[in-house]
Amino acid sequence: MRIIVAVVLFLAALLAIAASMGMNWAFWTAQGANAEMSRVLGAVSITVDIFKAVLPMVIVWAWAERLRLGTTIAILLLCACLTFSFVSALGFASWSRGIATGSRASFSLRYEAASRELAHVDKSISLLAASRPSAVINAAIERAKQDKHWSTSHECNEATTDLSRGFCANLGDLRVELASSLDRERLETQRTELSGNIGALMQAGANLDSDLQAGILSKLFGLQLPRVQNGLIVLVALVVELSAAFGLYLALLPLRTTGGNVVKTTALDRKDGIKRLVSARLASKPTRFIRRPDGQLMIE
Repeated sequence: MRIIVAVVLFLAALLAIAASMGMNWAFWTAQGANAEMSRVLGAVSITVDIFKAVLPMVIVWAWAERLRLGTTIAILLLCACLTFSFVSALGFASWSRGIATGSRASFSLRYEAASRELAHVDKSISLLAASRPSAVINAAIERAKQDKHWSTSHECNEATTDLSRGFCANLGDLRVELASSLDRERLETQRTELSGNIGALMQAGANLDSDLQAGILSKLFGLQLPRVQNGLIVLVALVVELSAAFGLYLALLPLRTTGGNVVKTTALDRKDGIKRLVSARLASKPTRFIRRPDGQLMIE
């Protein structure tokens, strides 16, 4: 069971280290003025992550061996690496959250603009008089042009009689109706396109809070949205960096126990070794003969 726990913790630690490396690499490579500087900064961030993951075990080993200078140096270096990685993770987390919330906010702005335009189109349609389809009106106009008054009036350019004037007036009404029908059809097409765009924007997250997670927490705890967003950014960076820093050390802890009893540490083993060495030296003390006061020899 201890081995299974250790393996699971080890895999989780590797994932945390990989996540920390990816976050820091992405952040620092974006800070470079050119490709070469980006690669250098990325390599530095990876190096810091490796030190950060190994130093806790180095500190424990140096402390057990009573290497005070080495322990102090390792602790200072670990603090520096943690600070560096934490700042990098903060930058990456705030950057990624800003991109996500900014994208959702842009969708909301586009949704509001499309909704206003749709309301304007609906109002324009309502102001238009009801008319027949443009195809029907076009057919009526073409049929009217077959009338003799169309030719005698020279296509309604010279309507001199009452009949021709009446014919041309009816034809003009058809043309007005056709224009109204074409305008309505154009607005209907525009309305359909706007409705489709609004539906797509709503599916993309428009008309919702730009930051759903922070919005729910701010309403739940009565805090301002920017404060909650900053707190979430700090939390993500802190969890990732602490997991990456101490994950390997925690993964090795289950292997240091046997049957529920803690195995002797290196320091205790060293003390026992010293005691055994002194006992062995005392036991191997050379034999010496001395003479007692009565003249007999004795072994000291």
